[in-house]
Amino acid sequence: MVDIHNKNEGLSLKAQLQIVKEAYPKVWQYILEAEKRGHDRAMTATLLQYDDDDEIIKEDDQMKVFLNPGHSPDGRPDSGACNYAMDLRECDIAKTITDLVAGYLTAAGVQVVGNVQSDDLVGDVVGAANASGADVFISIHCNSFANPNANGTETCVYPGSSVGVKLGGYIQRQIVEALDTTDRGIKYRDGLYVLRATDMPAVLVETAFISNGEDVAKLRDQADEFARAIARGVTDYVCSL
Repeated sequence: MVDIHNKNEGLSLKAQLQIVKEAYPKVWQYILEAEKRGHDRAMTATLLQYDDDDEIIKEDDQMKVFLNPGHSPDGRPDSGACNYAMDLRECDIAKTITDLVAGYLTAAGVQVVGNVQSDDLVGDVVGAANASGADVFISIHCNSFANPNANGTETCVYPGSSVGVKLGGYIQRQIVEALDTTDRGIKYRDGLYVLRATDMPAVLVETAFISNGEDVAKLRDQADEFARAIARGVTDYVCSL
């Protein structure tokens, strides 16, 4: 499987795209068609899964991802953490980022088999994920703390899940590098139901602190950058397999 990040390491994005255009004409045509549908050319090129024979990875072989924006739709009954001064709620930010992630992954050939926000974690979220055939589960959240100085990105995994650590590490690295957030690392959490009860490897991404001034500005203004970073983390993981 071709990984444009590693295969052409050190080259500018423009140079990488030129290589794809010249060496992978079928892939380039797919990228152009995706662009007509509103997808960013560079983003599709860096996420798309294809092989050295210029073939898009077939659907049956594609990674299947189940996405879960944290907390309840429209904040009822659970909005998650809030920043009242900026009129921002975790449920809304998580949904915005997750919907963008879904779009980028789909454009890249990753199957998004679920994108479910619900307060019913047992049935609507974990039950649906376990029935979906997903290879991995990703729950997207914002962090919060009473001390407004707390800041940064962390990714939670279930203790003992080596695959979760690997996937979470790729996502964590991409967010920290793209958004310049403090790297709080991988955190082991055995009490989070979506990590404990899912049948597939699972991660819960705490993108940044809604309670911190610098972090919340990024959550408000750079949702697209968070989504791109998470999507790149997923495809980095896929390309490592």
